This record gives sequence, structure tokens and C-alpha cells, in this order.
Amino acid sequence: MCKNENSERKQERDDEKREFCGHPENLSTPARLLSPRGSLNMILFPVGLLSLALAILGIFLPLLPTTPFVLLAACCFARTSPKFHAWMINHQLFGPLIRNWQEHGSISNRAKVVSTVMIVPIVGVSLMRVELPIEVIILVVAMVTMALWFIWSRPSQEEGRDR
Repeated sequence: MCKNENSERKQERDDEKREFCGHPENLSTPARLLSPRGSLNMILFPVGLLSLALAILGIFLPLLPTTPFVLLAACCFARTSPKFHAWMINHQLFGPLIRNWQEHGSISNRAKVVSTVMIVPIVGVSLMRVELPIEVIILVVAMVTMALWFIWSRPSQEEGRDR
């Protein structure tokens, strides 16, 4: 009995010490930004907000890809704001993208098809309408090819079932 009381007291002291010392997991977002790792957090939190804003714009603007910005925002918020990260994980639209990526490193077939259908025509039309040196065209085509290869080389994971 005495041993349990001592371990409980020790746990309480450790919890108090953690709160007092300002461990990042116990701090509010503004305090976390000013913690010892705060300089990195002061960069990641605004990058997360900007990425989230671009992801939301990407839903409505065909030139902006949504998925990469959602994943970047989730990554930034995982380091700086558990509140925003939890909101994104539980979001009806963003949650499945993030969970598939975090749990399986996968991209849904629908996201693969939408990405390809958006990227290929936009880049193709852009390259035809703008006069560019051949080296730039080759570089753009190579980058698009690598991006599409990466997208299609990821496993497919549909929400609620394995493939």
C-alpha cells in the first residue's frame, strides 16, 4: 500500500514538474511556439496555416493541388499544434487523405486519377502556349513524369478497405 502511495506521489510530482518546466505537449500553441524548439515552431506553424489555406483554395481552383498541401499542413501541425492536427485528422474531407498517408503511405485511386487528370492537361497546355527553350521543356516534362511516377507508385488504400 505504501509503495502505491509513493509511486502515485512521484507521478504527481513528475506531472507538476512537466507542467512547470513547460514541456511542449503541455503548452498552449502560443507558448509552444516560444518553447526551446520555438524557432522551428515559429516557422512550421505559419507554414501549416499557409498550406491549409492553399489546400482549401485547391479544392476550388484546378491549378492548385489539394493533397500535397493537406499533407504538408498536417505535418507542420503535428509538430506545433495538436489542436489543429487533431482537427485535420478528424475533418470529413482532409482526414481520410491524412490517415491513408500516415497509416499506409498510400494514396487513394480517386486522388491518383484526379491528380493525373489535372496535371497532364494543365502542364501540356502551358508548354504549348508558352515559348520556352527545349532544356526547360525537358526539365518540366521530367519533373511531371517523376511526380506522376511517385503518385502512381504509392499503394492504393481506399477508406475502410485494403487493396
